[in-house]
Amino acid sequence: MKRQPWQIALTMATEVSVLPRLPSPGDALGPVDRRSPRYCLGLRSTRPPEFMVTASAIYFHFYVDLPEGPGRQTARGTRDIISHRVFSLLVVAVIGAFLLVSAAGAATAVLPLGDSITRGDASQGYRLNLWTQMVAGNNDVDLIGSLDNGGPTGFDRQHEGHSGYTVQQVADALPGWLKRSSAPDVVLLHIGTNDLTRPRITQPAVMQRQLGRIIETLRTRNPSVRIYVAQIVPARDAAANRRIVEYNGVVRQVASRYSTSRAPVTVVDMYTGFDRTGDLSADGIHPSRAGYRKMAARWYAAIRPALALRRPTLTPTPTAATARPYARNAIPGAVEAENYDLGGEGVAFHDTTATNEGGALRRDGVDITTVRGVGTVVGYMRAGEWLRYTVAVARAGVYTVSFRASSPYSGTSIRLEAAGGSTVTVPIPNTNSHERFVEVKSTIRLPAGTTTLRIVPSGHQNLDRIVFAPS
Repeated sequence: MKRQPWQIALTMATEVSVLPRLPSPGDALGPVDRRSPRYCLGLRSTRPPEFMVTASAIYFHFYVDLPEGPGRQTARGTRDIISHRVFSLLVVAVIGAFLLVSAAGAATAVLPLGDSITRGDASQGYRLNLWTQMVAGNNDVDLIGSLDNGGPTGFDRQHEGHSGYTVQQVADALPGWLKRSSAPDVVLLHIGTNDLTRPRITQPAVMQRQLGRIIETLRTRNPSVRIYVAQIVPARDAAANRRIVEYNGVVRQVASRYSTSRAPVTVVDMYTGFDRTGDLSADGIHPSRAGYRKMAARWYAAIRPALALRRPTLTPTPTAATARPYARNAIPGAVEAENYDLGGEGVAFHDTTATNEGGALRRDGVDITTVRGVGTVVGYMRAGEWLRYTVAVARAGVYTVSFRASSPYSGTSIRLEAAGGSTVTVPIPNTNSHERFVEVKSTIRLPAGTTTLRIVPSGHQNLDRIVFAPS
């Protein structure tokens, strides 16, 4: 009995295999008979270029009952053969096009791998800064890993930064971690600090072998993985730092030994130019915020050529954004720093990072955080940034303005600009901590009615609020 087309589709079997090369037009496609014709389509992947795509040959099997014996084939039987062959070729073409488009548009899978320096602090260490740079650079990336610790909305938080781990512990656990996420295209490896800064020191020869194990394990998951291994950041302790210098030489030797054209191992120097005072936190081991920003910049400079780019999308021409109040800010009274206007980057504020590094309250580029005993504040202020506020002034006149701010640096200031030209700059004293706030006062003339103010920091301050009182 002849099968209907839907029955043929249901019994069609798809078999995927790997070929050493693509079939050429002259190649035989295997045995073909009248009961089981076979068709083959070769597909080449766009990433990575060094190997043939896994789905390099697809075979479709279907069966058509035909009369047996010479001279007994009817015109209808011939039409069946032609129609089913056309049907199978159309199916192959559709699937082939889908696979090609999927491969071409795939994001680069980036695996941050290491210890607590990779995990980062409450601001996500280098990972948030690096992710922000990749987004700003129009890179199509997917941070991967079995760990997912907190961060602002929209931040890709996956990683394999395991606090306290040594090189050998990472090498031992890595096979299990790799089973929990997709295969990495790019690996950022910063490991070795715990081996060299604890009382029980790991010898360089042992660390060298374990680094090699990590590289070999990563290649079992993706034979064409690109590994970027760091010469690790310094330590404040002089003896530990000498050991780090020696180990960083070992890192270069391992990279030279294992690097291949198909799976390169690239050294990224995190040590040179890293200030052992300003770029390290109080413990003398982990980077400070400035140190993490420096790490992110070095990672991005190294891996940028290996990252995919986002495809351009057609969007309607945007209308010009306008600022509007986020909250009612009445003067006399207090204007909370986080109550800047709505309107976005370049209209209501300018911030040098694309996301809220503090992760609190609002989900735009302004960095808002919380401080115990103080509440919500605008933090991580950098030179060139500004905030705009719409305020309602009850009466024109001179007002005493009190800034509640903090800074662990000397020589910083905040400028307040009022519509109409009035301006005042107040110096912020060194409070020895971002979390210790003081009140700093000055005066400014304001017009009556609805007007706008702008806050312009010199950088390195946190700002809680500004209080206005009649002078």
